[in-house]
Amino acid sequence: MVEPPPDPSIERFLDTLWIEQGVARNTLAAYRSDLVLFARALTRDGRSLPAANAGDIQEYLAARHRAGTPRKAFSARTQARLLSALRPRVPIYAATDQPEMSRRLALVWGVVPVLADLSGDVSEAASRIGQMLVARGSIPASSVILLVSITPDLARGPSNFLKLQRV
Repeated sequence: MVEPPPDPSIERFLDTLWIEQGVARNTLAAYRSDLVLFARALTRDGRSLPAANAGDIQEYLAARHRAGTPRKAFSARTQARLLSALRPRVPIYAATDQPEMSRRLALVWGVVPVLADLSGDVSEAASRIGQMLVARGSIPASSVILLVSITPDLARGPSNFLKLQRV
């Protein structure tokens, strides 16, 4: 017997995705699993899904990443799917400099891959990505974008960060 989700809003959200966007059954199952795990983590910490904020999502993603094993790394694709399942109703633009990863990211609902030059420091790369999104008409000028980067090993250094930047 399947255990009901800890929060009824999960099924309402999944029903909306299925009805409005025809999201595939396997994608819905993956989102349900992600959302149920997130809701349970929040409940353990005395919080609720409807009251969750960006900090809760950041903390959860970092905890999931730390819980990974070397054999089952927290891949960029898994990270994108989790962000997509936990996201507010805004698009997620996933920037990569690898064409193969861009093609894989295109398969994740709610994630728009952006093939971009990621060289230089974070601010320079963010500026290039933001300018590209403005030029495409994806976001208005002066938008604030959130950049997230997590390496598989969570090594200290400039590769693990959350950064807000106005473009």
